[in-house]
Amino acid sequence: MPRFRWRVTRSARSPFSVRPGPAGTAPRLISSLNWKPTIPVNWQKPLCFLADCCANWLNTNCLESDLMTLFPAMLDLQDRLCLVVGGGTVACRKLQSLLAAGARVRLVAPDCRRPPVQGEFEWLRRCWRPEDLSPDVLLVVVATDNPQVNREIAETARRMNILVNAAAVGTRGNLQFPAVRRRGRLTLAVGTEGGSPALAGLVADLALQRFGPEWEFVAELVAALRRSALTAASGREYNQSFLRLLLDGGLAEMVARGRWNDVDQLLQTVCGGNCSLAALGLERPDGNP
Repeated sequence: MPRFRWRVTRSARSPFSVRPGPAGTAPRLISSLNWKPTIPVNWQKPLCFLADCCANWLNTNCLESDLMTLFPAMLDLQDRLCLVVGGGTVACRKLQSLLAAGARVRLVAPDCRRPPVQGEFEWLRRCWRPEDLSPDVLLVVVATDNPQVNREIAETARRMNILVNAAAVGTRGNLQFPAVRRRGRLTLAVGTEGGSPALAGLVADLALQRFGPEWEFVAELVAALRRSALTAASGREYNQSFLRLLLDGGLAEMVARGRWNDVDQLLQTVCGGNCSLAALGLERPDGNP
């Protein structure tokens, strides 16, 4: 069996995949629409495909664009120091988002065009200094109107292993803020790897329309189910298959229409006879027992 060599020659945002060829030959870029590779027996995953980055690397349609270039995560910023450098509209908007997340925010800017209407923060009314990046800073938002200053801040922060969100085009960062929409504890986050924040916002708005206000209660309900041991009574494991039984049974629609007796009946059918909103410690949004 011939050996195969793989080489990623395009950005992970490329619409092309890389076709393997025998060792010693150059890889060929083939459109993902025109090529259907066959995985050889005992084929080993190439090093460029990381197990946690490409969820379908064994799929013959796995593209170079399937490679994850940014790892999506949620940070607990409660009482963590975050630095915002710049006083423009973008900087002030991100400052407000950090305050909403419970962070301790330090703003470094001679002025601020749109100061946050809620939350307290430290404001150093001056230009940036290298000592502003103290060891207790978790992340920095770089958003001045000076490209050279932006690059200097970002490079200094990266050397100190501080997360960098670069709002200005042309400044290299390692942290991006997605477009976020919320329904209670249900958080919808959409990103385009910095390609188009406006598109991310539009898609997030569309997603929010799909998940109406009833999903706030649905999220609380399934969280209560996870905390409880009531699912064990029915012999069902708490997982996606279990949740699908509830959703396919019309849970979200029942909540939207206020059909609470039907919700209790569905819970008893799926989870067991002792399961109900009252047993989970949940109050009906209409205030009735």
